[in-house]
Amino acid sequence: MKKTKHKNKETAPQDSAKAETRAGGAATASGMNFQAAVTAVAVIHMARGTAVGWLDGLINDVPVAVRAETAGAGDDIQIECIDGEIVEAQVKRGLSVGPRLWEALIALSQAISANKISFGVLVVCPASSQTIATQLSQDIVRLGSGAIDRLSQTGVKFVAKLKEISLDTQTVCKRLRIVRMHCLRNDDSSIKAAQAELAHICARKDQVQQSWDRLYRDAHSLIELKGRRTAVSVLQILRSTAIEVATPSNAGPVTAIEALTKWILSTTAEFFVVGSDTSLSLDTDWIKISVQVSDKDVANDRDLATVLEEYHGWYEKKRPENNRSLIEPDTLGLFYPHCVVVGGPGMGKSLLLKRLAREYAKRSNPVLRINLPALHARMKHHGSGFEEGLFSLGLDGSGLSAGDFERRGQNWILICDSLDECGHDQESVTDGLSKFAASNPGCKIVVATRPVGYRRSLLHKWRHYELLPLATTSVPEHTATLISGLFPRDQQKAAAAIAFARSQIKNNDTAKLVARSPLLLSMIAALAANGTSIGTTKSRLYESFFELIDMASPRKPVTAAITRPVLDRFLQVAAWTILTETIPSSSVVVDAAAAVLASELEYSSLKAKSTAADCLTYWQQVGLLERVSHANAETITFIHRSFAEYAAAGLLSTLLEADRAKEFRSKINQPSWQEVLNFAASGGLVNEIIDACDLADIESLKRALSLAAESDAEVSEGRLELLANRGFHHVKGERRDQAQAVGVLLERVSRRYPEAIFNTANACVNASLPWTRLVAWACLVNCGSHPIEFAALVDALRQLPKSVELQSWNSLGGFRLANDDGRELLVSLIIAGCRLILERCSPEESDEIVPEILAAKDLHTLGFYERIEPLLREFGKDYDVGGSRSVFSKGLDWNIDGYSEAWETFFHHLFAIIGEASKARNVTPVGASEHLPYVSAFLQMTSFWELPASNAWAWTQHFDRESVREVVTGALKSSSLPEDLIARDAHRLIAAQSLGERCTGKITAFSHLPTVDVWEMDYTKVDPAILDVRKLETALYQRCQWTIQVAVSLIRTTDTETRLGIVKRVLKNGRGITLWAAAAIAATLDGRRRLELLGGRLSESLCSGCEYLMSALADDLASDDEAYNLLSVCLAADNVFLAIEAARAALRLSDTADRQLVPLLTSAYGFWLEHEKPYPKGGGVVPDSPRALLLEAIQKIEPVSDDRLFELIADDRSDIRGMSEKWLICRLTKSNDVRNDFLNKLESGSVKPNLLTAALREHVPFSSEQLTRIRSLLNSSDARMRYAAMGVLVGTYLATDEILAHAEALRGDTEQDIRDRAYRIHT
Repeated sequence: MKKTKHKNKETAPQDSAKAETRAGGAATASGMNFQAAVTAVAVIHMARGTAVGWLDGLINDVPVAVRAETAGAGDDIQIECIDGEIVEAQVKRGLSVGPRLWEALIALSQAISANKISFGVLVVCPASSQTIATQLSQDIVRLGSGAIDRLSQTGVKFVAKLKEISLDTQTVCKRLRIVRMHCLRNDDSSIKAAQAELAHICARKDQVQQSWDRLYRDAHSLIELKGRRTAVSVLQILRSTAIEVATPSNAGPVTAIEALTKWILSTTAEFFVVGSDTSLSLDTDWIKISVQVSDKDVANDRDLATVLEEYHGWYEKKRPENNRSLIEPDTLGLFYPHCVVVGGPGMGKSLLLKRLAREYAKRSNPVLRINLPALHARMKHHGSGFEEGLFSLGLDGSGLSAGDFERRGQNWILICDSLDECGHDQESVTDGLSKFAASNPGCKIVVATRPVGYRRSLLHKWRHYELLPLATTSVPEHTATLISGLFPRDQQKAAAAIAFARSQIKNNDTAKLVARSPLLLSMIAALAANGTSIGTTKSRLYESFFELIDMASPRKPVTAAITRPVLDRFLQVAAWTILTETIPSSSVVVDAAAAVLASELEYSSLKAKSTAADCLTYWQQVGLLERVSHANAETITFIHRSFAEYAAAGLLSTLLEADRAKEFRSKINQPSWQEVLNFAASGGLVNEIIDACDLADIESLKRALSLAAESDAEVSEGRLELLANRGFHHVKGERRDQAQAVGVLLERVSRRYPEAIFNTANACVNASLPWTRLVAWACLVNCGSHPIEFAALVDALRQLPKSVELQSWNSLGGFRLANDDGRELLVSLIIAGCRLILERCSPEESDEIVPEILAAKDLHTLGFYERIEPLLREFGKDYDVGGSRSVFSKGLDWNIDGYSEAWETFFHHLFAIIGEASKARNVTPVGASEHLPYVSAFLQMTSFWELPASNAWAWTQHFDRESVREVVTGALKSSSLPEDLIARDAHRLIAAQSLGERCTGKITAFSHLPTVDVWEMDYTKVDPAILDVRKLETALYQRCQWTIQVAVSLIRTTDTETRLGIVKRVLKNGRGITLWAAAAIAATLDGRRRLELLGGRLSESLCSGCEYLMSALADDLASDDEAYNLLSVCLAADNVFLAIEAARAALRLSDTADRQLVPLLTSAYGFWLEHEKPYPKGGGVVPDSPRALLLEAIQKIEPVSDDRLFELIADDRSDIRGMSEKWLICRLTKSNDVRNDFLNKLESGSVKPNLLTAALREHVPFSSEQLTRIRSLLNSSDARMRYAAMGVLVGTYLATDEILAHAEALRGDTEQDIRDRAYRIHT
């Protein structure tokens, strides 16, 4: 009779379980439940900071971390203890004496003997054999103490087994224990004890059972995912379940961390901006700054002046074209745990650190915020150790002490500011940081520093980032965010202030530029919130900044007695000293200011110096001045150079007029002083500065015009008349470039001083030169209410766009320098002119005139479209400006039919499959503004974002889900990222929105997937034995390129025979991108085998995708008949991409090939000359062709003849022409005969003039006789030839007097572009 197997009901609460596999791991459902309960008990002891009690009398077995399924000797549970010991445990339910017992004990014993673990534990349940739980357990304790008598039969057998494998019994047994855990449903005293420990953690006793249930379920996930838990993890789990954690910090690590994170959250909730007492929310009002990886090496020998110049120019740094290279700032430290953030002045370093501290505290991480100079001072002056000072400072004000925490294993987050301010002693600080990082492997450290003074070599192994300026285009949006935060309870006031701010910024280009600095942006927002105008000039903007700083800077006792005029006077002198001296020290600045104060206030030298020192202290406290050091040098500087320039301009106004004139004359042509003079001009000195300009010099004239246009101070009538006359003298001249450059400035002056410009401009509207008319009309339409002849204006608006050449390249084959100024004048004229038409004409007349004006093709740019569109909207017009709406609007619209929905479907399937790696429950749906960093990191590591957008449609139809799941599983195992956190992120996104609720047109997943800084995927980390290769091979036939790409990477880790079999099958059955997969896998085989397989497939019927096979073979081909035959087939294929790859392979082969290859290449060249798609004559997509590659290969083996080369430079294809031109120039350089032949063909017209331009540009060594022939071409009847021959007018070929004589003659040429060039040469 068969024995009936009864289901054992003595288990902890049931949950899902994975089945036992031949590879081992967690066994049956009931066994896993016991293991999960034991694991949960260990986790709870860790949370409480109490001993598990498994090694009582041996060590203090207080866990600081718990792992599951480690694949070690005790692969069920691993405990990292408080003193660093590693304990591994095997957990067995219902164990009896037999193979299962001996297998577990021997594995633990071997690991102990080999010192792979500190201690081993066999955990059994009450239902296990008493022989094991009692007798053998006692035997092992006695054997560990050295006793060998009175052993039980099982104990004797264990000793024998140890001797069989040559292990020392006492060595093993003194570090081995058997413990019994009561974690069964009907025998749960261990669970009850753990719940008693939980009662100390839970603030509410009614949540103790709920807490146990949650941690027990988490133990299942921990086992499934082979994860790790710390006190931080436990706190995160409890918080996610809304368990209220007790506040006493002495109840264990979890409650201490809870108290710390609550304190961090309370002290990082808000921030302030200069000039406002209203706090802003760091969660909702913070402006996200741009962060990028900084991997550049910085020279260590740079002096302070060089570093300081870079520091002050920080806000002008260029941003990357692709925002995907910018790192989400909230994720710093998440993947590269030790990093340094470098930022210039006002870039928001400290606020970023505050934000990071808050974000980590939200994730339940213990955070210490450290001011490194304060830590350094404590170490230097008080004898504090690094860690002692670290915890004292980091916990100061929290009510907590270092004794409340067990530092080991708590995954501390150190947020450290101002490393550079530690000065010459920063090495002691960085050394402490490095040692802390080494002794706390789970910690994360983020350090912020200014670039000046920071010694990168001290932390060169750490990840470095730099903060970038804000995007100019985002300034209005960022300003609105800040203003909304300043009016949190009054939306009406906020809306009014935002509208005011936008109107101010719209008319102030300087504001847009300086607002790239978060500090200055916040000041603009504060000004707008106060209703303070920033004007339209830089001077008015900075005047507003100083007023704001003055209003927002309370006096401290040390400076309370100093009056505002004295503080301002000090700042003026300090600014002047900083700008004139080379890196002045603080004593030099103080001495300079003291000398002025002593003279003007009749102070004693001592009092003046003391007052100056107090002024310096005040401005440092305000934050306007800062002390910086670098390379053993130190100086005082302004946080922004513009503040120094504004203050220095104030000093100029205090000088005697004669002294000012002297300063103006000495500095008017110095670029570094231009901003100071601009500020001084707006401060009332504009007429004096204009007088210092030499108006006979065009550059000085332009400078004076710019001052007149931009200065806040009034320019005298006489000077305006002089500027207008001098300006229009150039406008009426033959120099188009100068006329338009001056004209742009005159147009700006006309806006401010119409009376001074109107009459002179009006006299030029019928000038013969088009640029003169353009400048005149551009000035007139901006002269406000002055009457102009309306019919003449309309005629000018119709004709001038046709008369004024705006293309960058002229029709003669040269670059036109005047393009930008001419375009700006024309655009200004058209916008102002169209406004007049729309205001004065009837709708019917406007609809006839304006579209005709806007039809000029040279205006059809995105910039013009953006400028004219608001005007048309204002008057309710919907003109399609030259087709701009179709070209630009539709071109920028990605929401083509079904695209967004396809992506939503794709992400839904992908995240569902990723989420299947975890049995996460009760996840919180991702919030609207939340990020999912771990799943985003996973996608980045798998190169997800590098795939074509067409991937969106890959899963809109049926696909093989099992194969995709296998691909995802393998990639997860390879990533080295915590799989449970990746899966949890995926679950949160799925929970936020069901598939049926999608189709909103918005790709919602994208907003939750930030760019993070994460390492590259290492697919070799996955154990190929766990992969289902059959499913991976199936994935190669999917439509999704991402699936194929990852599958290939996983297959490449398998053994040779497996890869070989897959390649053979895919070559037989695949096409398109699947053949790429075959080629990529074949790349891991040896060259002979690869050539045999891929070459064999190329010898059969060709299809799409065969180009990938040829590309993979390029380095394997040898100069033999087999290779030539293969190339012959592929070069003549219908697939042009295959032919291109074959041509590329032939090019590589040409380095070693003989002449036998030339006929094949020549034949293929002729084939494609006949069969390639026609080259577009009037613009369009250039068709692909292998001809350029083939020609290059032929040239390597057997250079083409000179005659053939002259033919090739006339080819339709630009790649052929460009390559041939390069070869021709090379031959011209070497051969006099070729040069003569070239000139003959040039003179006969069989060679185009642009080749002469290229030859002269490359300084081909023409002889004197040949130069004479080229000079004669300056008189050619062909304007293009004359223009090209002008390249000879350089010192390489002619003497200066000859150059000037020819240029003088050409100034009278009939072609304007030639005249322009002649003027430039003559100048």
